[in-house]
Amino acid sequence: LTTGVPRSWVSFEQMPAAGVFRAQYACSADDRRFELRRGYLEAYGRWCADITNDEVVWWSSLDEVPDDVLAFLEFLCSHFADVRDAFDQLTRGGEAQATLSLQKFDA
Repeated sequence: LTTGVPRSWVSFEQMPAAGVFRAQYACSADDRRFELRRGYLEAYGRWCADITNDEVVWWSSLDEVPDDVLAFLEFLCSHFADVRDAFDQLTRGGEAQATLSLQKFDA
C-alpha cells in the first residue's frame, strides 16, 4: 500500500478478510500522546493497559529487529494477556527454570 490505507477500508465490510497489515509511524518523543496510544492499545489490541506514561519504556526504533522476532511478538500480543502468561503457556506450566527451545516450538 504505497499510497496509504485505501479509503474504502473506512467500511469494515470493504476490508480484506485476511492478511497482515504493516505500517510505519514516525513521531518525536515530544509529540507522542500517551493517552491516545493507550486507547488504541485497548481498543484495537484488546489489551487492558492499566499503566502510566512513567511506567513505559519507550523505544526509538525497531528497524533492526529481525522480521521473525517481530512476527513472534505480533503472535504473542494477539494470543496472550501479558508476557508472563505467554511464557507460562509456552513452557507448559511455567516451571521455575523453564527454557524455550526450537524443539518445544516444533512439538
